[in-house]
Amino acid sequence: MVLPQKSYLLTKDIAPTLQNRWGIDVQTVSDRIGALEDEFIDEFWDFAGDGDMHKVVSAEEVSDELHDMISGETRPIVCLDDVYFPWMPSQQRISVTRLTDPHNPNEEDPPLGPRPNAPPLETQLSQLKDFLGTSEIALLDVGTFTGGTILRIREYFTTQGLHPTKLYLGFAGREATRVLEAEGIETVAARQYDFDEWVEMRDLVGIDGRKADKSKMDLSTRQHLVNAYLHIPYTENLVDWASIPHDKIPGATKLCDDAFLKLQGVTRQVGVNLEKKKVCDRGQVDVYDMIKN
Repeated sequence: MVLPQKSYLLTKDIAPTLQNRWGIDVQTVSDRIGALEDEFIDEFWDFAGDGDMHKVVSAEEVSDELHDMISGETRPIVCLDDVYFPWMPSQQRISVTRLTDPHNPNEEDPPLGPRPNAPPLETQLSQLKDFLGTSEIALLDVGTFTGGTILRIREYFTTQGLHPTKLYLGFAGREATRVLEAEGIETVAARQYDFDEWVEMRDLVGIDGRKADKSKMDLSTRQHLVNAYLHIPYTENLVDWASIPHDKIPGATKLCDDAFLKLQGVTRQVGVNLEKKKVCDRGQVDVYDMIKN
């Protein structure tokens, strides 16, 4: 029996991450960043996605598609992403992500929390409810693999009297859509895939990654890191987080590290020096502080 081929999805999102999250104006070097991404992708498939259908989609494509999809929505829309949808009003955003324990990086159900330097979730949601003045809402996000994180996020909303009844996505696994619909969330996705894997380029190159759970780190003698952007690039765990075979880890890691060095050269052209500084916490994976100056 021939099984249906599954997809390995790679999203190109370096420029919008620098522009929308880090506030670095990269418009004059966007072509160079795009060329860097394309060069990376050509080599990346030598290490990943063996036997899968290779899919590559840019953040700009996702942004344009979702902008059109939500145009007729009558419910207030709340955005869960801070990179792909810069046109969403800041008052209708929630900063929420999974937090990763450096000592247990593959924890099955990691806690949710705000991204670095954002207020606690309860504070954000209370402010959001006051701003919206209504309880029924729609959510907007880049994508979901299984739907599990979305359902956990919904729990936070419902405790504050907000009820997400519709979800707009750039990508969704077919099983995720079935799970969410069964839980009463109407789910509309620009693209449906049978995923084997989905990775964002920013996590591979190292300008982002899993957000470190600071509550699991001893920062008592390092107060300067309390408000730092502590993250774990995917190069710390390529096997589990990007489905890279063990024997291909050295080559894949070098590809990712070299791409970060090239990106440093590009951002220097706009007067910004990016630094990925290791913060040793003696965990199973190393934590980094992302610095721009």
